[in-house]
Amino acid sequence: SPRHEPEHHDHGPHHSDDPTYTETWYWQSIDTESRSVYWIHCTWLPAQGRGQHTTAVITPDGTRRQRFDTIEPFRSPGATIEIIEPWRRVHLRSELFDVDLEWQAFHPVIDFGTLLHFNQTASLDHYEGGGRGHGTIGGRPHSGGGFRDRSFGPRNMRTMGKGWAFCAVGLDEDIFLAYNAMRSEERRVGK
Repeated sequence: SPRHEPEHHDHGPHHSDDPTYTETWYWQSIDTESRSVYWIHCTWLPAQGRGQHTTAVITPDGTRRQRFDTIEPFRSPGATIEIIEPWRRVHLRSELFDVDLEWQAFHPVIDFGTLLHFNQTASLDHYEGGGRGHGTIGGRPHSGGGFRDRSFGPRNMRTMGKGWAFCAVGLDEDIFLAYNAMRSEERRVGK
């Protein structure tokens, strides 16, 4: 059915009455030549009709990070997101951060299947992919590689372990490599 096709899941949030059901979208672009980075993480709680945008801009002039509460999944005081073509193209803008980028995928989206289905209270569908952002940051040209991800489902973080790490590396090639090391609370690492 169309509901189970990846294209359906990139348009906008699903409906849920579960207060722990969480939608997330993330895009990143790293330009090694201009030494500029933009990333945005969007969280949406459909049962509560609210979410957050956390955004960062890194340039040789410094780093700016800020979180914004929102009542619209793709619009906040810090960002406007327009999905032009699901999984392939998105327009990322921020007047506050002076960002105007079109992010384009360079390969088909990767479906993680049931990898993040830990239990009934933490069971996420998850998609990732590599791409490039083209446009301007701070009025300067930006053309950088990066990745995006999208996940949704019940997300009781208390059952998903206590250790998290995130690392991003900028490359000048269209290469996408993702590494996730996670465990649920009931699984022990080592002995």
